[in-house]
Amino acid sequence: MEIKNFTGRQLEKSVPASPEDGFIRSQVIYYEGSFEQVFQLVYPEYFNRNFSTVTPFEKEPVISSDPYNYDFKEVAALALLLTNPEYKQQRRLYVPDWDQFASLFEQVQWDTVENVIKELLEYTP
Repeated sequence: MEIKNFTGRQLEKSVPASPEDGFIRSQVIYYEGSFEQVFQLVYPEYFNRNFSTVTPFEKEPVISSDPYNYDFKEVAALALLLTNPEYKQQRRLYVPDWDQFASLFEQVQWDTVENVIKELLEYTP
């Protein structure tokens, strides 16, 4: 797996003032062989506010590598995919349950995630 890009963003509500939940989409674009693949992790926005309970990080940005700073939503899908490569079989994972969401990050080696990001930055023109 060769990682091309990773991002995260808040999705727009259909009606800005509606009481519906907001959602986060964390995404990784990578190459598997010669094919470009996309993996998306989608979860309710309020999970993002509690990331410190499932990571060793207290505040954002969670990973900094001069001159870049990455928030949890930007690295969540990358961390999940690095820890659980079996998710490469899925294109999209929607997680509406907090307990399920928290369990996804129990085995993440955050040092590994940070090292992968730093390696990507070294080779990015």
